[in-house]
Amino acid sequence: MMMPEKTLFSKIQSLKTEITDVNCKLEKSIPNHVGNKELAVFQNFLENQSKKQKSHKKLVKKLTDELEESQKWREIQQFKIDSLQKEIEEIKDTRISEINNNEELEKPESLKILKSSFSDFEKSIKCQQDQMKKRMESIVAENESIRLEIRESRRIQKKQNNVIVMITQDMQNIRYILRQKIALENAKIQKEIDEIKNALKKVKILPETPEENAFEIMVIAGKDIPLEVRKIDKIADVKAKIVEKSKIPLEILRLTYGGHILQDNFTIADYKIQPKSLVYAF
Repeated sequence: MMMPEKTLFSKIQSLKTEITDVNCKLEKSIPNHVGNKELAVFQNFLENQSKKQKSHKKLVKKLTDELEESQKWREIQQFKIDSLQKEIEEIKDTRISEINNNEELEKPESLKILKSSFSDFEKSIKCQQDQMKKRMESIVAENESIRLEIRESRRIQKKQNNVIVMITQDMQNIRYILRQKIALENAKIQKEIDEIKNALKKVKILPETPEENAFEIMVIAGKDIPLEVRKIDKIADVKAKIVEKSKIPLEILRLTYGGHILQDNFTIADYKIQPKSLVYAF
């Protein structure tokens, strides 16, 4: 009888070592997959996008200020043009009245001088108008380039936001898959431990405690599923057993008992589930 006991004890020790190694690997699996290179690259990407967004905002503000200044300048120049045209009309009216009232102005030389002065004045006005026209054309071209730059900046920002959303969703999916794998691995390890404990109890190496006594409950999930559980079993472990028997996806499986939804981190004893109790799965 001593040899089987020694063999079982050695198996228990080796299994405990394997369980410790598996738990360590599982605890480090999420940081290794998500938290090292990918997380650093993602953080650098976010920082770069934030810097680019700030520079885009500064550029848009600068271009908007320049546009407002050019519009103000345009209004001032238009006001000057209107004033000059008004002065021209007044001067013409004044000169015409002087010609009508003064006989000396009827001489050809006086008329010639008057026409020459009007011609020079009109040339200067036309020159100013041409300059203002060129300036207005350049302002229109600048405004168009500003609009194009603002539109391009918004397009780039939208594309960056879409990339950030896509990366965030991928990381959430990775975390979810890893958590599922960890839950299934924990359930398998717990099952192996339970089998070894049951074997030890059969050869009376480990005494049974009331919390470790297995009893049967009935799970209603479209069909009746008899399930052996213990008071110390967690709801997450019970779900894993149901998944093995019913093939219901773990991510959508929910359990209720006594009108309450059972949470994964609580045990059978916490909810006072008794032998032959009905637990509903949906």
